[in-house]
Amino acid sequence: MSTSTAAPTGTTAPTGSAAGPGLTAATGTPAPPRTGVLRVPGATLHHELRGDGPLVALVAAPMDADSMAPLADLLATDHTVLTTDPRGIHRSTVDDPERDTTPEDRAADLALLLRHLDRGPAHLLGSSGGAVTVLALAQAHPELVGTVVAHEPPLQQLLPDREDLARRTDAMRDAYLAGDVRGAWQAFLEAAAIELPPEVVDAMASPDRPAGALADERYQFEHMLHGTSQWRPDVERLRALGSRVVVGIGEASAGQLCDRASRALAAALGTSPTLFPGDHLGFLEEPVPFAARLREVLAPDPSALDARFSAPIEKDGAFATYLTVPGSAALLGTRRAVKVEGLLDGHPFAATLMPSGEGPHWLPLRAALCRAIGKGAAGDVVDVRLLRRLT
Repeated sequence: MSTSTAAPTGTTAPTGSAAGPGLTAATGTPAPPRTGVLRVPGATLHHELRGDGPLVALVAAPMDADSMAPLADLLATDHTVLTTDPRGIHRSTVDDPERDTTPEDRAADLALLLRHLDRGPAHLLGSSGGAVTVLALAQAHPELVGTVVAHEPPLQQLLPDREDLARRTDAMRDAYLAGDVRGAWQAFLEAAAIELPPEVVDAMASPDRPAGALADERYQFEHMLHGTSQWRPDVERLRALGSRVVVGIGEASAGQLCDRASRALAAALGTSPTLFPGDHLGFLEEPVPFAARLREVLAPDPSALDARFSAPIEKDGAFATYLTVPGSAALLGTRRAVKVEGLLDGHPFAATLMPSGEGPHWLPLRAALCRAIGKGAAGDVVDVRLLRRLT
């Protein structure tokens, strides 16, 4: 798919058919995506939309939007599905091709794209480097995300052999830049603990591949690989998001680097990994069972609240500092104490809403949370988003 040069930046083509969301009327086959471009600092992002319904973003890196197309088509029957080429890859061009790109860069791009689409918080599936991207986004902009599925992020810094892995990663990059493309790929696969037949590795390193594939490969090795593999998550920020962060692992990935890194991330977050069909490329090679599993993970949560309000800080009640939660009895279905998680001015929190007798609940504000949001005086207005009840 390509974006028409006559189309305004950031626009998408109209869609829809009598066959249903994401399907063509004539054949019932997946409809072509609506493509668009968005200018962001230092880059121009190619993105695609399919279907209609709750927004799901499928995020790859260094792979492009095309790698997510089979999965996107399956989800588009009842979701709006966003895919994009990461900056520097395929149709997403960068102003400075010699500048490294980081997970924070890609997360900032995705945040701008989600705000541009203006469809509310998105569920996210990121795989490999894309999983690192969605984790970075969840840390920086929790208000933009619903459920975040990080499928096999290569987080070397969480592993006990991280120093050796970092050395090997830099060595494979150096080998690639020195012209030893096959040696670089072989070193990549060995570090990842992935075994492929020699003829497959030969094909991966062939100089006869399309020029675009060669350019993307060079950008990956030279400008993406180090920053992605050495990125360290802010575990405390991610843990504060609770069950909204899901660590995914391929059923056939046991013992591979990304399997080890994903299990280390889940352990750090105090959760258990969620198994998905296939291996590291399960979303591409086994899209039908992978989509079914993803639907289970993204199924509506009966504990979800997603209530939003603004309220002034009060200091004259039973608690030193608190907010009043309007309409809380109707929202929660009880006047008893209820533990919740959510966001205060975009900062994740968990707290127990306390009953006030016959009135609405109170939300106590601890001193640490007041410091985090930079507010604590009576009358300071706080934006609140209650995401989920925990009791």
